[in-house]
Amino acid sequence: ATSNMAARMIIGILCICTIFAEISADDPTPRYKVSLDDDPEVRWKDISLKYGGETLREMVAAVIRDMVPAFAVPLIEEIADHLEDFIAEPYASEIRGFSKYLNVSLGDIVLGNLMYEIVAYCTSIVAQNEDGTIWHARNLDFPYSEYLRNLTYMVDFTKDNKTLYTATTFLSYVGVLTGQKPGAFTISLDERHEGAAWINVLAALFEKNSSPVSFLIREVLGDPLLNYTSAVDKLASTHLIAPTYLIIAGTKPDEGAIITRDRLKAVDVWSLNCTAGHWFEVETNYDHWEPAGDGRRDVANKLMTKIGQKNINGTTMYGLLSTPPVEQKSTVYTTVMTAAHPSIYSSYIRYP
Repeated sequence: ATSNMAARMIIGILCICTIFAEISADDPTPRYKVSLDDDPEVRWKDISLKYGGETLREMVAAVIRDMVPAFAVPLIEEIADHLEDFIAEPYASEIRGFSKYLNVSLGDIVLGNLMYEIVAYCTSIVAQNEDGTIWHARNLDFPYSEYLRNLTYMVDFTKDNKTLYTATTFLSYVGVLTGQKPGAFTISLDERHEGAAWINVLAALFEKNSSPVSFLIREVLGDPLLNYTSAVDKLASTHLIAPTYLIIAGTKPDEGAIITRDRLKAVDVWSLNCTAGHWFEVETNYDHWEPAGDGRRDVANKLMTKIGQKNINGTTMYGLLSTPPVEQKSTVYTTVMTAAHPSIYSSYIRYP
């Protein structure tokens, strides 16, 4: 028994060393501050001028060539021509600012702010370890990862020189797909397949009664009145332009959930229940009660069980998300976060 225990300890140490080696092989994403005290049209100016628009223009051209149906292009141009009629503030002004300082057409910036609602393939995990800490980690996968790796950064959104929330995002993108409200909760978004995506998204925008999912996440993160419970309620009930999975983690025991959304309401809210032995949840891009269409979820579930609740931390979750097929060739970045310890929030650009 003693020799078996020693062998397990050695294997564990080797695994941890391997994980740290993997982290060092990837690049921490650049990190910037964006002041919400600044005028919306200029608050992204410094980041825009630092990066320039060339890589973004190349990516949007590839997306239009490969993914955007012909009927959608004039509709996107219509939205760009009457931006404030379709996009709420401050997002409309921020989009105008990106277009101005990147020298990229307004239509291309609008397209870039819609496409992640349609084609982002992701893995998100929420878990509670034995000391009660809630951990949240995610891979964001996207077909044009070779472009996005050069456009990814973290942003601390500040007001009166205080960080209100942090996000990992892309150049010209004004919504949030991955973010943290310090001391309160973390959120990630995974795309939910429901067919005819471009038709559904554009129809919802023209109806003018629904929000892009990423704008809702940013609104929830920035609302000083929301706690974990009220954030779940808002994420579950707000009308959206696309179906989605919203993964949220708080700071107290059992504060973790996967919210399965259609456009108008939550289909299901699946919460942690450690008393019943339900201490983690994995979401890829499939309803959790249905079989997954690829191997990511099954592998992640098996690895979480193998790691065990007592060993869950940022390092072990990063290692899990670095394991194929959970990590894909299209993985752009991995984020590890726990709202109870906000300084841990970190994202790494991946090179599978």
